Amino acid sequence: MVTREEKEYITKTISLLLRPEAAQVVSLMLDKGEVNEEWLAKQSNLKITVVRKILYDLFNMGLVDFKKERDEKSGWFIYNAVFRTEQFDKVILDKLKTILEKLKLRLKYEEENTFYECPVHKKTFIESEALMNNYVCDVEGCGSILVIKDKTKRIEKLQKKIEELEKIIKEAEAKK
Repeated sequence: MVTREEKEYITKTISLLLRPEAAQVVSLMLDKGEVNEEWLAKQSNLKITVVRKILYDLFNMGLVDFKKERDEKSGWFIYNAVFRTEQFDKVILDKLKTILEKLKLRLKYEEENTFYECPVHKKTFIESEALMNNYVCDVEGCGSILVIKDKTKRIEKLQKKIEELEKIIKEAEAKK
């Protein structure tokens, strides 16, 4: 069983990583323990297909296990889902590390490339595209001369996000 604070943290994080409906499903799982998809669909007022998709997403993240049992009346197998709270911190840490790597790649791309923008349509071109178009907007009928796009704010924003994420990861790893 998890505390109210842990439940809030888990559901908020799941909502950010997946979608709000996933947080609703996880909340029910944390309250009830082992549940089947039909029960989750009824309790959450979500379509069974949506619940299944959420459960599969959680399973692929390593946050849900399924237990198989046979229905005595029908003889069919029923799959009950169990949320793996003990895996949550590790999974989230791994996800944060993946996001960090993607942000670093994006920062490198931003730093290494020059971008141009159409002053009318705000369409962005990388330098090779701009060169191919003779630094003229290729949107039909436009023909505006492209201007260099200031990337300073985007780079600063990426650097700040990277620093914040590195700090969070460092703190999380220190708790291990």
